[in-house]
Amino acid sequence: EPESAGLKLWEKYLAMMFTPDHKIIEKHRRWLGFALKIVVETVLSQCKPQDRTAYLKKLLAHYQPGDYDDVTAFMLLDTMMVIPLQELDEEERTALLNFASSLYERSSMEIRAGVLRFLQKFMEISEPTELQWKTICSVIDSIRTDDDVALIYVKEQLQNRGASSGFWHSSNTQDVVTDIFLKNMKIATPWIIKEINIQMLLDYVKENPEANVLQVAAHLSNLLKVSERITVRHTAGRALLETAPLLSKDQR
Repeated sequence: EPESAGLKLWEKYLAMMFTPDHKIIEKHRRWLGFALKIVVETVLSQCKPQDRTAYLKKLLAHYQPGDYDDVTAFMLLDTMMVIPLQELDEEERTALLNFASSLYERSSMEIRAGVLRFLQKFMEISEPTELQWKTICSVIDSIRTDDDVALIYVKEQLQNRGASSGFWHSSNTQDVVTDIFLKNMKIATPWIIKEINIQMLLDYVKENPEANVLQVAAHLSNLLKVSERITVRHTAGRALLETAPLLSKDQR
């Protein structure tokens, strides 16, 4: 058994972050949510290897079906992205999948993006069982995209099980790219949508030989300088490093 003091402290701080005091404003709660991922990753990487399971179980205990407000629901969904699915048993993985699928009808675009992103991770990590695949298909078929290009793209990727779909070879490709540039510069666009948009631009320059790589690189550089969310700046920076080798010497 891991040291009970450490586990109790872990339990206490998880509760404080998932269900903070009602006096804490929404913006602060969102900051807590972003910090939570870092806390979870750090605790799981620094605890003794033999104690990881006990720490994970305390975290998984928070993933029960419930009437969560949108901020808490997104916080839980976003934290799922750093949970090592490969270390969980089938029952635990199914519980997380069911938790994500219980949220797909929410009106919040960032929650629906979070659900789709988790399904991508789930399918990358393990081959879904027949029952899990049924749940995944049900979500993919029913989830609303509201004509948002990021949600449409992730949904299409899930339907094609990650295979290239010819998305970047249609007649309106340049319109899609322009739309992404505009959305990424708007403060109102949720950061999770911006992250998906950046991944889309990366796929675009890799899959389409006619892509204007310099235009994409300039946009990523811009995001790196002006984006208010540190996570978007990190994602843009990593994407820029992947895009740089595709530029000519003069362009670099």
